[in-house]
Amino acid sequence: MEILYNFKPYAMPKKALFKSGGGEYIKCDETGFLIFSMPIEEAIVIGENNDSFVYELIPTKVSDTNNKHYGKTCLLPLGFHKSRLVKWIPMPGQQLSLFD
Repeated sequence: MEILYNFKPYAMPKKALFKSGGGEYIKCDETGFLIFSMPIEEAIVIGENNDSFVYELIPTKVSDTNNKHYGKTCLLPLGFHKSRLVKWIPMPGQQLSLFD
Protein backbone atom coordinates (compact mmCIF):
# COMPACT_ATOMS: atom_id res chain seq x y z
CA MET A 1 0.00 0.00 0.00
CA GLU A 2 1.32 3.45 -0.89
CA ILE A 3 2.31 5.79 1.96
CA LEU A 4 1.62 9.48 1.32
CA TYR A 5 3.69 12.63 1.94
CA ASN A 6 7.27 11.40 1.45
CA PHE A 7 7.30 9.16 4.55
CA LYS A 8 10.73 7.79 5.52
CA PRO A 9 10.54 4.90 8.06
CA TYR A 10 13.20 4.42 10.74
CA ALA A 11 15.07 1.12 11.02
CA MET A 12 14.22 1.11 14.75
CA PRO A 13 11.44 3.16 16.38
CA LYS A 14 12.38 5.97 18.77
CA LYS A 15 10.59 7.30 21.85
CA ALA A 16 10.07 11.06 22.05
CA LEU A 17 8.55 13.74 24.25
CA PHE A 18 6.69 16.46 22.35
CA LYS A 19 4.50 19.48 23.05
CA SER A 20 0.93 18.65 22.09
CA GLY A 21 -1.90 21.04 21.34
CA GLY A 22 -4.80 21.83 23.61
CA GLY A 23 -2.94 23.84 26.20
CA GLU A 24 -4.34 26.55 28.44
CA TYR A 25 -3.44 30.00 29.68
CA ILE A 26 -1.92 30.17 33.16
CA LYS A 27 -0.72 33.12 35.22
CA CYS A 28 3.05 33.34 35.71
CA ASP A 29 3.87 33.75 39.42
CA GLU A 30 6.99 35.87 38.77
CA THR A 31 5.65 38.37 36.24
CA GLY A 32 1.87 38.16 36.63
CA PHE A 33 1.49 37.77 32.85
CA LEU A 34 -0.65 35.12 31.22
CA ILE A 35 1.41 32.48 29.41
CA PHE A 36 0.25 29.61 27.21
CA SER A 37 1.11 26.21 28.67
CA MET A 38 1.32 23.23 26.29
CA PRO A 39 1.07 19.71 27.73
CA ILE A 40 3.94 17.34 27.00
CA GLU A 41 3.12 13.87 25.64
CA GLU A 42 5.16 10.77 24.91
CA ALA A 43 5.05 8.88 21.60
CA ILE A 44 6.91 6.12 19.80
CA VAL A 45 8.09 7.62 16.50
CA ILE A 46 8.23 5.19 13.56
CA GLY A 47 9.55 7.58 10.90
CA GLU A 48 9.45 11.10 9.53
CA ASN A 49 8.58 13.17 6.50
CA ASN A 50 9.85 16.60 5.44
CA ASP A 51 8.40 18.55 8.39
CA SER A 52 6.97 16.04 10.90
CA PHE A 53 7.83 13.06 13.06
CA VAL A 54 5.34 10.24 12.41
CA TYR A 55 3.94 7.96 15.12
CA GLU A 56 1.00 6.35 13.31
CA LEU A 57 -0.07 5.32 9.80
CA ILE A 58 -3.82 5.18 9.15
CA PRO A 59 -5.54 3.91 6.00
CA THR A 60 -7.43 6.54 4.05
CA LYS A 61 -9.16 6.64 0.67
CA VAL A 62 -7.70 9.03 -1.90
CA SER A 63 -9.93 10.02 -4.81
CA ASP A 64 -10.57 12.93 -7.15
CA THR A 65 -14.37 12.46 -6.96
CA ASN A 66 -16.98 12.30 -4.19
CA ASN A 67 -18.07 8.79 -5.21
CA LYS A 68 -17.08 6.36 -2.43
CA HIS A 69 -16.62 3.47 -4.90
CA TYR A 70 -13.71 5.12 -6.71
CA GLY A 71 -10.22 5.91 -5.54
CA LYS A 72 -7.45 3.96 -3.87
CA THR A 73 -6.60 3.29 -0.26
CA CYS A 74 -3.30 4.73 0.96
CA LEU A 75 -1.62 5.12 4.32
CA LEU A 76 -1.71 8.60 5.84
CA PRO A 77 1.15 9.42 8.25
CA LEU A 78 0.06 11.09 11.51
CA GLY A 79 2.49 12.81 13.83
CA PHE A 80 3.72 16.11 15.18
CA HIS A 81 5.74 18.98 13.72
CA LYS A 82 9.50 18.78 14.22
CA SER A 83 9.50 22.11 16.10
CA ARG A 84 7.37 20.52 18.88
CA LEU A 85 10.01 17.91 19.78
CA VAL A 86 11.19 18.33 23.38
CA LYS A 87 13.68 15.44 23.59
CA TRP A 88 14.40 11.88 22.57
CA ILE A 89 14.10 9.19 25.27
CA PRO A 90 16.19 6.01 25.02
CA MET A 91 14.09 2.87 24.66
CA PRO A 92 15.04 -0.22 26.70
CA GLY A 93 18.27 -1.67 25.34
CA GLN A 94 18.92 1.35 23.07
CA GLN A 95 21.49 4.09 23.33
CA LEU A 96 21.13 7.50 21.72
CA SER A 97 23.69 8.17 19.04
CA LEU A 98 25.40 11.49 18.58
CA PHE A 99 24.40 11.75 14.92
CA ASP A 100 21.20 10.28 13.48
